[in-house]
This record gives sequence, structure tokens and C-alpha cells, in this order.
Amino acid sequence: MLIKYATHKQMERLCLIRDMHKQIKEFEIQFFHYYGIGLNEAILLNSLNDQIYSSSKIADILKLSLSNASKVIKSAEQKGLIERMLGQEDKRQMYFILTKKGHKKLSGIEKEAQAIGDVVQKIKAIDKPEIEVSRPKID
Repeated sequence: MLIKYATHKQMERLCLIRDMHKQIKEFEIQFFHYYGIGLNEAILLNSLNDQIYSSSKIADILKLSLSNASKVIKSAEQKGLIERMLGQEDKRQMYFILTKKGHKKLSGIEKEAQAIGDVVQKIKAIDKPEIEVSRPKID
């Protein structure tokens, strides 16, 4: 069996994806150093802005498994950004809300929205052809 090697054009596309990934990773690092929270925590805070959600709903919003969403929730709780609340109808159900500290953190992030937009524009500005994902052919 021979595996056909990627063409030059395919390699360029892989390099483009790698470059985009690097830009996003660098943004994540800078975001964490500046705000002290990760992107998933920021999305959690934004989601809970004037809302109350269960952990399963948070997992859906963050597009994470329940296990990974639980880690994000725990981290945000330990930082004092969110707090648990018992369900009114079912006392076994836990819901999460923003604390004052969480609202303040979210407000700070929203004020810096232009800087975030600049990073998105930088990533979009990478000269990118239509990206098609296909499986390599094996003969």
C-alpha cells in the first residue's frame, strides 16, 4: 500500500491552518495574562450575564462535555466570579449566577472589545484559500 503525499497546495493549506492556530493560541495566552481567566470562563461569564443556567445548559452553551464544563465552572467559582444557587422547584438542581466580581470582570472584558476585534481581524487577514478538509487517499 502506498500513501500519496500531500501536494504543495495541500501543504500550504496545512501551514495556513497551523498559522491560524498559532494566532488563536497566542491570543488565548495574552487574554489569560491580561484578564486572569480563560476563554471558556469568559464565555461562561457572558452567558450568565443576567441569566441563570444549570451545569448541563452551560455545557451546551460552551460546547463542552459535562466533565469539561464542570472544570470551567469550578475554576470560575474558585475565582469568585460565579456562585451556585439551589433550584426553587427542585432543591437537588444547581444553578449558577454571576457574582458582583463576575459582573465587574465581564464589564472589563466588554470595554476591551476593540482589542479582541483586532485579533479576529488579524486572523481573518491571513491570506486563506477556500479550505477543504478531505481524507488522504490510500492506494
